[in-house]
Amino acid sequence: MSTIARTRPLRGLGLPEVLITLVLVTIVAKAGVAHLHDFKQVRQLRAASADWSRVTMSARQWAFAHHQNVRLELVGIGGTCLVLHTGSRGDCAGCAEEMACKAGTRLLDRTAPLPPVLQGTATSTSLIWNPRDRTVSPTGTLKLSLPDGRAIHHVVNLVGRLRRCSPGGLVGGLPPC
Repeated sequence: MSTIARTRPLRGLGLPEVLITLVLVTIVAKAGVAHLHDFKQVRQLRAASADWSRVTMSARQWAFAHHQNVRLELVGIGGTCLVLHTGSRGDCAGCAEEMACKAGTRLLDRTAPLPPVLQGTATSTSLIWNPRDRTVSPTGTLKLSLPDGRAIHHVVNLVGRLRRCSPGGLVGGLPPC
């Protein structure tokens, strides 16, 4: 007489296990997408800040090297950007490739238009570097911010030096304002 070993049939996952697994995978995926979106926004903020710092420092260098007044303006037509030029307030307009300046005004530099997620504001929308007095008038703060309140401020002092900070220290790597 032979004995036949009885084996249990293999049992797969039941409906409750499958549903719990799907819920957990969905939660982890949503958290990953939210983190990736947040990372992208901070990266855009830092890139725009580097661009604004570059153009702001160019203003001081140009004015002192060429002994000529230069103006840094926050322009909000066709996007938001900083424009560095040799003219009067409002002599250059637009942030797109077709930047237009009045006759006699030389466009020296500009930043790229801000991505839609960023907002650019300033305590004064026009700063002028005077090489004779080696000063900036008026002094001001150029601000880049995300909708959630994280921001980077570019503070230009009386002698045209630039300091960057983050209100409340919300952007890592920058001192709090």
